[in-house]
Amino acid sequence: MAQIENITPRKKYFADLKVQKERFEYVIEGTQAGTWEWNVQTGETVFNETWANIIGYQLEEISPVSIDTWMKYAHPDDLEQSNQKLQACFSKASDYYECECRMRHKDGHWVWVLDRGKVMTWTADGKPEKMYGTHTEISKFKELEYELSAKNAFTEAVLDTIDVGIVVANADGQLNRFNKATLEFHGLESKNISPDKWPEYYQLLTPDLSAHLSKEDVPLYRAWKGEKFENREFAIRHSSGDIRHISCSGSPIYTENHEFLGAVVAMKDISAEKIYKQTLLESERKFKGIFNSTFQFIGFLDLEGNLLEANQTALDFGGLRQEDVVGKKFWDCHWWQVSPQTQKQLQDAIQMAAKGEFVQYEVAVWDRDKRPVTILFNLKPIFNEEGKVFAIIPEGRLIQDIVDAREALKDKNLELQRFASVASHDLKEPLRMVINFLQLLHRKYDPILDDKGRQYIQFAVDASQRMNTLISELLEYSQLGNLDTPKEWVDTNSIVQTVLDYYSTSLEESGGRVYFSSLPNLWVRKVPFELLIRNLLGNSLKYRKPEIPPQITLSAMELENHWEFAVRDNGIGFEPEHAKSIFQMFKRLHTRQEFAGTGMGLATCQRIVEQHDGEIWAESIPGQGSVFRFTLAKPDS
Repeated sequence: MAQIENITPRKKYFADLKVQKERFEYVIEGTQAGTWEWNVQTGETVFNETWANIIGYQLEEISPVSIDTWMKYAHPDDLEQSNQKLQACFSKASDYYECECRMRHKDGHWVWVLDRGKVMTWTADGKPEKMYGTHTEISKFKELEYELSAKNAFTEAVLDTIDVGIVVANADGQLNRFNKATLEFHGLESKNISPDKWPEYYQLLTPDLSAHLSKEDVPLYRAWKGEKFENREFAIRHSSGDIRHISCSGSPIYTENHEFLGAVVAMKDISAEKIYKQTLLESERKFKGIFNSTFQFIGFLDLEGNLLEANQTALDFGGLRQEDVVGKKFWDCHWWQVSPQTQKQLQDAIQMAAKGEFVQYEVAVWDRDKRPVTILFNLKPIFNEEGKVFAIIPEGRLIQDIVDAREALKDKNLELQRFASVASHDLKEPLRMVINFLQLLHRKYDPILDDKGRQYIQFAVDASQRMNTLISELLEYSQLGNLDTPKEWVDTNSIVQTVLDYYSTSLEESGGRVYFSSLPNLWVRKVPFELLIRNLLGNSLKYRKPEIPPQITLSAMELENHWEFAVRDNGIGFEPEHAKSIFQMFKRLHTRQEFAGTGMGLATCQRIVEQHDGEIWAESIPGQGSVFRFTLAKPDS
């Protein structure tokens, strides 16, 4: 007996099954996924070759396999998380199992895998039986995730460290970044509210604080609408009530493919800057007020002599406007057109000031009517922190009245000198006649005069001679007042020698000696200086001790701005209480019978020294001699 059965459908089923299996294997191979099968109840497992390859092994190297194989290679810290997720599947709290875990590679490092699976069969009593899943290596994705996380952490740290407020809105207009500086600007947390409510909630104000910003004027909203801008100003009222003035820049955010992602603004607190600017403006207004209201002419020059600014006083004096002079060479401006010599002098003076020198001189400049008017003109260099000149301040003061008065005074002085000369001549002439007639009277009538008569005649002669000497010294004293006498370089040693020649007879009779050596050359008026030395040496010779030859020492010591001279003697000295009074006119400490003189010598010395910007004083102990000291100013250059 035979049976024939049509197995074509079965053959087709198995063929389709084979095709599906091949497709599945191709998919597994193409995705490089490791597969696993696990009988939860028995612990039996089946791993494919890729599962082993992921951790660096051939499957045969880790066979036989079981659930313990998984636990052996999985990171201990990840097993607890894996078990929790498995239990969720076993309790049907979750349909799928998914866990990122680390597994130890054959080389010793850890690889990340994405472990996914699902319970496919259950026991009759509802327990999990067969579970199937895959392992996909995700180490590269985890590395990228770590790098991205590190970059995000770095960005977050930077944004929370800087003092610039950063606010970011996404494509939907929701705020998703509000850094620490922004929180400090507002004093409140960010809140996802509609843009209509941003101005009131965040207290965004107009720069003049008069009103809240409109939605369209909110910087973040403008950036979100696609506008890019810089340094837009507005204000924020802090939750405490304080006002913060803000400068804001913003921009929309796009991907490389021009996909809109949102917008960002950066805000800088410029409150201190605004206060500083306001203070600076107020200071500038005050300075301008003082600058333009002073009676002096003031300006600013650069180092090349270009006039940067001139005050109103200077402009009014010349009948000018700022645009007439600013930017021009100073010497080409109206004031200095008096003469080419005046312009050249100014140009040279500016060059000196640019090198750091203070320059001052009198000069005639033009007023608005081109009349020459004398000013006292200064150029003051201005130095920076490095000690370099960066600008020059020219300054002028009207001194025409002073110049006129000075010229008038010169005329008066000349007139007085002529008067003194004439008066002294007119006074001396009668005195000479009186003296001559007295001497004739004495010679002719001496035989018939008694001693009393002769004494009276001698008294009259002596008085007339003293009067003659006094008139000569008064004339000499008055002529010292002429400061127009030019100064010149003088060899002090030569002057002293000339004076010693003058006193040669007196030195020889008294046995006196004068010591000096290496005295300096001085910038002085020669004739008054010689008179100064003559009076001081003569004073030491006059007030000597009769029984002791005079010893006089003349020395000089250089100081910073002066020369200090000392004339030291071994004479009779004087009481210290008279150290100042002896320089007064006609002041005498002794009678004419003791020492001849008029009391004019030291007064003349004081006047000469003062005319040379110096001082004179005396030190003495009675019976031990005196020291007369005086200083003479050095020349400015």
